[in-house]
Amino acid sequence: MDGNAGLRVTLLGTVEVSRGGAVLAVPGAWLRGLLVRLALAGGRAVQAGVLVDAIWGEQPPTGPGAALQTLVTRLRRVLTPAGVLMQADGGYRLAVDAADVDALRFEQLATTGRESLRSGDLIAADAALAEAVALWGENPGAEPAVVAVVAPAVATRLAQVSIEAVVDLAEVELALGRAEAAAARLTGVLAEQTVHERAAALLMDALAAAGRQAEALTVYERVRVSLADALGVDPGSALRERHQRLLRNTGPKAAEVFQPAGLPAPVTSFVGRDDDLARIGTLFSIGRLVTVHGPGGAGKTRLALEAARRHRDEYRDGAWLVDLASVTEPAKVATAVLAGIGLRGGAMFDARKRAPDALAVELGGRECLLVIDNCEHLIEAVARLLTTGSRTAPPRHRTLRAVIAWSWEQLDERERIVAQRISILPGGVTPASAVAVCSGSVVPAAEIPELLATLVDRSLLQLAPESGRYRTLETIREYGVGSLSDTGDLDTARDLAAHHFIELMARQDSRLREPGQRDAMKIISAEYDNTLAALRHLCAVRDSAGALRLALSLTWYWQMSGRQSDGAHWLARALAVPGGEPSPERDCARAVSLLDRADALSGITAGQAAADQAEMRELAGRLLDQVRLPGHYRVFGPVLLFLLGEEAAFGAFQSLADGDDEWLSGLAHMFLAEVAENTGALSRTRAHVDAALARFRHAGDRWGQAAVLPMRARLRRYDDLDGALADLDEARLLASGFGVLSLSDQLYSDLRWIDIHVRRGDTEQAIVMIDAARARALQASSVEMLVLVDAWEAGLRTRLGELDRAAVLLGDAERRLVRDAAFSPATRALAGSARTVLCLAQGDLPGADKALRAAYESALATRELPALAPVTVTAAALAAARGQQHESATLLGTAARLRGAHDHTDPQVRELTGRGRAALGLEEFEAAYATGWELAPATAVTAANPNSGPC
Repeated sequence: MDGNAGLRVTLLGTVEVSRGGAVLAVPGAWLRGLLVRLALAGGRAVQAGVLVDAIWGEQPPTGPGAALQTLVTRLRRVLTPAGVLMQADGGYRLAVDAADVDALRFEQLATTGRESLRSGDLIAADAALAEAVALWGENPGAEPAVVAVVAPAVATRLAQVSIEAVVDLAEVELALGRAEAAAARLTGVLAEQTVHERAAALLMDALAAAGRQAEALTVYERVRVSLADALGVDPGSALRERHQRLLRNTGPKAAEVFQPAGLPAPVTSFVGRDDDLARIGTLFSIGRLVTVHGPGGAGKTRLALEAARRHRDEYRDGAWLVDLASVTEPAKVATAVLAGIGLRGGAMFDARKRAPDALAVELGGRECLLVIDNCEHLIEAVARLLTTGSRTAPPRHRTLRAVIAWSWEQLDERERIVAQRISILPGGVTPASAVAVCSGSVVPAAEIPELLATLVDRSLLQLAPESGRYRTLETIREYGVGSLSDTGDLDTARDLAAHHFIELMARQDSRLREPGQRDAMKIISAEYDNTLAALRHLCAVRDSAGALRLALSLTWYWQMSGRQSDGAHWLARALAVPGGEPSPERDCARAVSLLDRADALSGITAGQAAADQAEMRELAGRLLDQVRLPGHYRVFGPVLLFLLGEEAAFGAFQSLADGDDEWLSGLAHMFLAEVAENTGALSRTRAHVDAALARFRHAGDRWGQAAVLPMRARLRRYDDLDGALADLDEARLLASGFGVLSLSDQLYSDLRWIDIHVRRGDTEQAIVMIDAARARALQASSVEMLVLVDAWEAGLRTRLGELDRAAVLLGDAERRLVRDAAFSPATRALAGSARTVLCLAQGDLPGADKALRAAYESALATRELPALAPVTVTAAALAAARGQQHESATLLGTAARLRGAHDHTDPQVRELTGRGRAALGLEEFEAAYATGWELAPATAVTAANPNSGPC
């Protein structure tokens, strides 16, 4: 047995204490009672009187102090070595971490999971709650017997937490598309907790999502009767609204059940094929990849979906259907899978990693089941994606083609023309797109909806009732394209489709900056594959003007949806079409390409960079001269000038900000706010932020508001923490309408929330979010994210006096920084400041001075004045530690100048301010502070430099 190993105590069930894997016998009820009560304190001291009451209750022994001491002595012998059980603060303390007591660990996990659920972090919530529920075991709601004996109130609390943890986990499962698992879990809760209205409401949602509306109505009736019998009350509004919705035969609203697509609900029950399902189940148990193959129409998709439904509860993160029928390029497979599982890189953050890399990041660390359908035409690309080997696509079955040909022959002329024309649409068909591609044929537009229904009846089309879109099997679509080619009408139909999608995307593009932007996003996303097919055709037939017009219509969608890599690819293809004449549209497309290349740091040579800059300057001049450009294109010229460091950029932005275009004015104010903040001019920043927010709200642009609100939160955190929290809450709500943020985007959002919680003194909440952020960084396999989280936590642990923990975190962060020179200067500055603060807490002034100098150089490299402010505050702390209180006060004022505002909420600033006023007196402190505050920004940068001399 390892005598240095920590204790582990089990209280959920039979009492057990162990060290290093060896179980220690604790004989006797009184001795076990003492152990349990001490363990529940999680390493804190327990008063002697509390222990006496816990062990003996209303019948204490004569001389309870001596009796307690005897038990303590006996327990020490059991728990050797010495030091495990100590006398402290009028009582006794057991040296055990809360994480090593299963009951306390359970409660921590349940709390972490609930907070993650409330913040919208479903993956972290799922992991924490699943572990908590597993740790509790069976019988949620039952009080742990050994705890109830010595701490009845604690036992009652734990029992209640166990019920809520199960319900929270079910809510997460429902949100992640695991409705059947949620239903089973909630059914168990309601069997014991018959009047738990939240569990009943979630169970009704889960059953409805699984297509079991009748059972959901039964749940309502059962709970209604239980409430009346037990409490004499009627169901609450949440249950009543669900009941009414079910009676109207509608599902739960998206705002109430935020369920990702996951697997589609079965339209009819699945009967038979038990042998095939059993075989698939066996294959699941012995490998990670199962292939279902067979001739067209054999029911492969339905079999695979049924197998996935039956096994999805075995996968923590659920099951997903990814349909590749509309994907025609092998390079787009990974992007299609990302879209199919509902993940995106946030449009307002960096999202330019290669799709396969992004997919690896997003799925790394997740446990999910993917059903990839209609992949026979992309078999090699799918095999490269799923495995390290390769596959050879099987030859198509001649019998299948014969069956399709026979079905085709049964069509009359008009049915055949519609079937042929719509086959050029790889992303599905709507009545409008069918009318467009059939234009000029003998088919009247008014007959097309009925003809589409006929094709559904003949099993050549499938209708998705929820979207109203039609789709066909890839094999049938390929046959239709070949048949259309034989008639000589293939290019005609493709020309018609291209014209239709040029017009459709132009209309939807303008709506992306209006109140209808979310509907526009849905329409563009639904027609995205068809639109790219049209763009591909325009490039192939060398229609330069059409290709550029369509590509430009997609630029803002690419930005908002995080598909910048798609944008770079298709803009390059459109620009490469021969025969294009110089035009404002071509200049705009080239400007977007250059902006993407400059922003993506694509590894171009110094010569290429110089050439790009020269072209940027020429383009900016031409674009600024084009006064009739569409609104959002007019920002390209000023942005190009800004990247070149040209002073004219600010005048150009200001001109747009003062213009009549509400949305464009908002965008210009947002850029001006960024510029002003980086120079420490927070008054101007605040004015621009307020103006941008007002204009985006007036224009109805929720995406723009979601981008600006975190900027306002950064400003409000200095004196209005409640307002900052409200801004972050609203931004998160607005952004949720544009898809699921990637792991990296969620992490940066976490850091903003953590900063506010630390400033509010909500230490426990900050630590909970730090743990969730670290889990996200590990999932993303991002070393820089881990360094950011470790540095943040190290600073917090230092302020809490947990120096050993802080040292471990910083050591890990610094080793990663040494190994990789590619870290951003901002990350290095944060780690350097955290090291400085730790050295000060340890009394290591030379070490603090060295770390501070490195932090300053890193912050200076960001070229942003606010980045120097926290380093300068740390310099003030070092000066105070040296007894230089006047210098410390001046540096606090200097930090405020660099920041552009007085920081009234930062814990370190407040502590140093209090110490400085106490040492110098209010008048002298204020005078020294004013000396730093009144410096010019450039002078403040020099004054903050610790390399110019000792602080």
